[in-house]
Amino acid sequence: SFLGLCLHGEAVVSTQSTGIRQKTGSFTVKAHQNGYFMAIKLTISDNYPTMEVLVENKDTNFPKDLAEMFIRQSVELARRCVVPPAITKKGDPPFKVKQSILPVSEYLIRDCIKYYPTARCSICEEQAFPLDPKNVTQNIRHPQYVEYVYCSHVFHHKCLDTYMKTPPFKDGKKCPICGKRIFHEKWKETPQLAEQRWAYKQAKDRELAEVSDFMEI
Repeated sequence: SFLGLCLHGEAVVSTQSTGIRQKTGSFTVKAHQNGYFMAIKLTISDNYPTMEVLVENKDTNFPKDLAEMFIRQSVELARRCVVPPAITKKGDPPFKVKQSILPVSEYLIRDCIKYYPTARCSICEEQAFPLDPKNVTQNIRHPQYVEYVYCSHVFHHKCLDTYMKTPPFKDGKKCPICGKRIFHEKWKETPQLAEQRWAYKQAKDRELAEVSDFMEI
């Protein structure tokens, strides 16, 4: 279950056993799920809450790039609590600074540490991460390497690689779960280029098949 957190003045207080410690303006939050864990240091400045909480990864057994994504997203979430949006819509209420500890803690614990160990590959629907964290691969080309995309869904590397290289390509490939377009550093081809490469591969495969058939005559 979600590790309950609440605010008491300017201190984070555990409503359950969360592994939170207070020490000269900083807190260490350690949460785990199915053997996966992350220890996050949250530091509060003298100007809190007008200054956002600082977030630092102290220890984890999640893959390096996924853990870095957790921290990047939480830093951005904290920033949005204290910095007005660059673009506002007519009728939006005036911006008010919000305390950032609780939103950041909820995101990291509920949406990251608790969610991803049991998340399923969006293609094959098998559990994305191995049951034993010791079996997590850090090889970014390994078939079982877990790929994260901007919509927050995850894929096995081989599943996503096959999906990104298989038609249809019109308007870009969409996440099978939420329908949002997939953007990823490893697959940057435009829909047109992806279509051309697919057609070339198909033509090459047909040629090889024809040669093979001829050699068997």
